[in-house]
Amino acid sequence: MPPNPFSGVKLKDPGPQRYHSDINPEWLLACAGRELRQDHPQQYLALFLCLCAGLRRKEADLLTWAQVDLAEGTLHVRRTAYFEPKTEESQRMIDLSPAAVEVLKPFKRGNKSEFVLEGGDACPTLTWP
Repeated sequence: MPPNPFSGVKLKDPGPQRYHSDINPEWLLACAGRELRQDHPQQYLALFLCLCAGLRRKEADLLTWAQVDLAEGTLHVRRTAYFEPKTEESQRMIDLSPAAVEVLKPFKRGNKSEFVLEGGDACPTLTWP
């Protein structure tokens, strides 16, 4: 077996490797509002839920209106018939700003589904890439 070319090399401790995004979420949501809100409202709503409420993709996909309390301005990520959180700590209550509540109200009025995001049937066992 050939000798390891890195033997004897001392690695510098890189320290914590936390991701730091250069994306400006306010700018992104403003652009989405201009480009998606009228013609692609469900795409806008999905982005809005992820950016403004901090939902993960599967949390947003399987969010029901029963988990959203517009009067209290809260959203509850919790176990449902369609959704199983990854951990107990993933279950949480999210405070919605008054502006976020105002964005959600027309979506609730126009939605006949129990899900916040319209689409196909829920597939709780489906795993996302």
